[in-house]
Amino acid sequence: MGLASVGRKVKTVPALLIPADWSVVVVGRWNRAILTPAGIGKRVLGVDAGTPLEVMVAIDAIAPPLVKHDKMTVVADSDRLTIQLAVCAFDELVRACSLARNALKQLPETPLAAVGFNVRYIASDFCEALDAVLKSDLDDRASDAGYRILDRQNRKLSDEKSPAGKTDYHTMGACHEVLRLLRSQLDAPKD
Repeated sequence: MGLASVGRKVKTVPALLIPADWSVVVVGRWNRAILTPAGIGKRVLGVDAGTPLEVMVAIDAIAPPLVKHDKMTVVADSDRLTIQLAVCAFDELVRACSLARNALKQLPETPLAAVGFNVRYIASDFCEALDAVLKSDLDDRASDAGYRILDRQNRKLSDEKSPAGKTDYHTMGACHEVLRLLRSQLDAPKD
């Protein structure tokens, strides 16, 4: 909720949160010779050979192709696999996570560094609830509480914290807590 001044009275005005640019990112060493548009279709999207895919190729820069199919865009760069959602919705985010899991199952020898998702919102006005989340100690609890780096089967690699110069990534629990707070703000009745 934002505050707006009306004469001498202060009126509470609901802030509008607009979802924008959601994606799933798998950071690792991806072989672009395997992840051609056809390879992305087979290994990530799970479509049959011959299924039409929209492929966008940069003509003014060196960049990997963008492969579009069924409201998802997949970009396989040498250091990351990104799955961009055309529709910013939680069910589509789950589907994008499933596509990332397909890539990991199809290419188990790919060295990984991190996996995560990005949910971005554009606020039409100052949002007190979101400000409260950002001021909370959630980040400190998630990143500084000694969480460990996990392997592909979600097991601890060791009992040591990350070495100096590296940062442990937030746990999925912390991410879900932030998403739950955002969802409650979006679902809250508007006065």
